[in-house]
Amino acid sequence: MNVHLSTISFPLPLWFCTTSEFVLPFRNNLPINLTTNMWLETLFRKTPVLPADLDDRVKAYFLQSLPDKKTPVCDLRFVVFDTETTGLEEKKGDRLLSIGAVGMKGCRVDLNDTFYAVVNPDNHCASAESVKVHFITPSETVAAPSIAEVLPKFLNFIKADVLVAHHALFDIGFIGSEMKRLYGRPLINYFTDTVELAHAVDSAEHSSQYLLLNPHRMEEYELDKLCEKYHIPHEARHHALGDAFVTAQVAARVFKQFEKIGVKTLQDLLLLRRV
Repeated sequence: MNVHLSTISFPLPLWFCTTSEFVLPFRNNLPINLTTNMWLETLFRKTPVLPADLDDRVKAYFLQSLPDKKTPVCDLRFVVFDTETTGLEEKKGDRLLSIGAVGMKGCRVDLNDTFYAVVNPDNHCASAESVKVHFITPSETVAAPSIAEVLPKFLNFIKADVLVAHHALFDIGFIGSEMKRLYGRPLINYFTDTVELAHAVDSAEHSSQYLLLNPHRMEEYELDKLCEKYHIPHEARHHALGDAFVTAQVAARVFKQFEKIGVKTLQDLLLLRRV
């Protein structure tokens, strides 16, 4: 699901972080509980003690190591993903309806490396407005597997690879909420946002002061606008796998511009900041 900038706060001037490793400095409009928890998790991180009855795929996920920061971007596997939900506010009880994801190796989108699942929202009905957007009906979700069945498969798919999404905190928030409810801990992956990636590349090509003084230019980084800019077909919108594929194509275009701004490794990505 892709949310219009006017409907959410835009919280990450620092835009590349992991839910368990926080890249400083903190920003005032990032929720203090989130920043504090992420920083403390990093400071006191140790090998997690996991319940004995946890699914083996989930155990393997939490016990794996993140990619080496010296890894070249071209050698990293990225997982571009999107979600559809019953509404826009997971803290008020909205739930996941579907998850779609596609793998990338460096700048190459791999159509043979995909994931898609519809999720039973456990009696949390989608609003009529959201059904008009994603067309996932109650009759479709009632026969779908629960999030407890879907998450181990999704974690097995993403492994410890770098996650990419458009307005990433929205999708990370929904999946993280289910992770904490089921396993008591969030995603471990590094993640990045195509909104911020595209903005970072443009900032290198224009006056950073000019971009900073024109916040309304961020409207140009909506997914549809980026598709138009990069001449990417985007008819199949608001389907989790379709949006993941479109977002992956945007990411691929942006990644190809990294070398000219000196971004070659994962470490370089971690050092990027929104101007």
